[in-house]
Amino acid sequence: MVGLIPNLLLKLIESAAGPETVAAVLRQAGIPLERRYGLNRVYPDEEWQRLYAAARDLLGLDEDRAEAMFAEFFVQDALARFPRWFQMCRNSYEMLCLQPKIHNAFATGCSAAAARRVLNDKFRTVSEPHRLIVEYRSPNRLCGLYVKLARCIATHYGDEVDLAERECVKWGANRCLIEVAWRRLLHG
Repeated sequence: MVGLIPNLLLKLIESAAGPETVAAVLRQAGIPLERRYGLNRVYPDEEWQRLYAAARDLLGLDEDRAEAMFAEFFVQDALARFPRWFQMCRNSYEMLCLQPKIHNAFATGCSAAAARRVLNDKFRTVSEPHRLIVEYRSPNRLCGLYVKLARCIATHYGDEVDLAERECVKWGANRCLIEVAWRRLLHG
């Protein structure tokens, strides 16, 4: 897991419930309290899974609500921290086509080729006019988060999308296959 993700999760927890809850989440997840996640460093997926489970547990959130909160927080942070990403794209279709490249750019900070390859292999996309097929492979099982992020990004651009998960590891498949179809692109 690239460090940006747990870094943002801890910021979300702090903004929603305070620094004491961040410390409690770290303790419950078995992560040292002094842990600082570098944005472009790679951390074990298993550590992320413990952190995310502890956060959901201590905040009393089911998976759907946790994903929705995190997606909204993530997009708002990205708009403030990386505004150029959004300025480069006229619409959510262009942004979601760019997303795997953005994700994989964080892997460049990882010196281990095997770890970079794992990060680079998490997303593959096939783009067609007004349609995007996203293949997601990760033990973190964050396909629901991707769907909610895609919806937040479409909302940001004023676009209308239909999202459907065609395959899912949670249903026994070996990958998640997400279809994003645009009914309306505000710009483009």
